[in-house]
Amino acid sequence: MIVVWHGNLKDALIVPEWYLSSMLICMLFMVPIFLLFRKLMRGVFVTIILLGVLLIFALIFGFSTNWKLKDNMTFNMRAWGEMNLAMFSYYLSVYVGKKTYGNAMNIFLKVVEIIGYCVPVIFGVVPIRPKYHTFFMGATAVLAFCGIFITFSNKGNIIPSEKVNKVFGYLGLISLPIYIFPPVIIILINYVYEDCPKYAKYLIVFLGALILAFAYRIIADILNKKIEEIKKKKQEDEKEKIDDKEKNNEKENEDKEKIVFDDKNENKEEKDINTDIAEKSEKRIIKDS
Repeated sequence: MIVVWHGNLKDALIVPEWYLSSMLICMLFMVPIFLLFRKLMRGVFVTIILLGVLLIFALIFGFSTNWKLKDNMTFNMRAWGEMNLAMFSYYLSVYVGKKTYGNAMNIFLKVVEIIGYCVPVIFGVVPIRPKYHTFFMGATAVLAFCGIFITFSNKGNIIPSEKVNKVFGYLGLISLPIYIFPPVIIILINYVYEDCPKYAKYLIVFLGALILAFAYRIIADILNKKIEEIKKKKQEDEKEKIDDKEKNNEKENEDKEKIVFDDKNENKEEKDINTDIAEKSEKRIIKDS
């Protein structure tokens, strides 16, 4: 994060890069802690412990800096909290999925699931004052948490159409480039056309991010296909080599068996000749006698 982005949003090309470093830092500490406590208790309680660890660090750093935390520290704590929310949503979905509810509760869960996914989208397109950003980001995380655990508990609006599921699945595949490209496009627009109207900038960023995301996915699919073909050809070549080796071994064994068989036949012929000579010699001796 320090190398790519120095905290200056106006000069940053890769603002969304923060979550990559935060994710790695969190996993460096979260995974060992989780594996250690998972042997002693259920996973859902481990997530609560991890949230407790986050709260302790937040209080320590908050009081130490008079609640003026550096951006990277804030982002790391945010990532820690969001990852815990995701883990907790998994355990909650398992718990809720095993329960049987009445019609009223099932309808309530479906409504909450729709709200959990739709309201964050509304937050993303309506103008919000910067001082309220933190509140709305927190609300987005909680709403997404509600939608996700209901979806994975199979108590929500399960879409039966495979075609619709494929569309949403494809959107999931291009979600990362959609997330990463907008800051790059914004910086380029500011560089090329600094006085660009806001409405035009929003349209360009939205359409540009989609186009780049689709292009990224197409290129990624082509490269993945090529890699799979190379792997498959390599496996076939290795299999062919193994087959050739086995055939050569079989041939060598056959040749060895043939040599042994020929040696046996030769020894037998030689023995028969010696026996014949011995019999003739015996007959001659008898005759001479």
